[in-house]
Amino acid sequence: MKRLPLVAVALYVAFWLAALFGYLGVDQSTGLFEPLRVLAVVVPAVLLGAVVGRPWVVLAGLVFLFAALLPERESIEGAGVDHTLTGVYDVSLRQGLELLALTTPWVALGVLVRRWRAAAQPTDERMKSTIS
Repeated sequence: MKRLPLVAVALYVAFWLAALFGYLGVDQSTGLFEPLRVLAVVVPAVLLGAVVGRPWVVLAGLVFLFAALLPERESIEGAGVDHTLTGVYDVSLRQGLELLALTTPWVALGVLVRRWRAAAQPTDERMKSTIS
């Protein structure tokens, strides 16, 4: 269980790098595009905060600033999945800062939820969970 926070952060970073550079995509022609975009921002961030439960986890948002340093990725032709994800994918510093500002409150909310749940547990249950 000691590695769970690191695994959660690694999955969060991998998810966002894949999403930002066009390896994950959603058909924009459906009516579900906007709700899926909202879920893609909120759900991973809240889960990350809830799983880790420590204030330092908001630093995982630095992935957006790291992505701004990476070179752009171009996908102009291809078959299968690559064909549907054609385009130029990069992250500017402004976009990185915007994503950082957008996701950080959701990560913090996940941390607060974890702490509220821990505080709401009876003392006996909290002692059992810390012993095992």
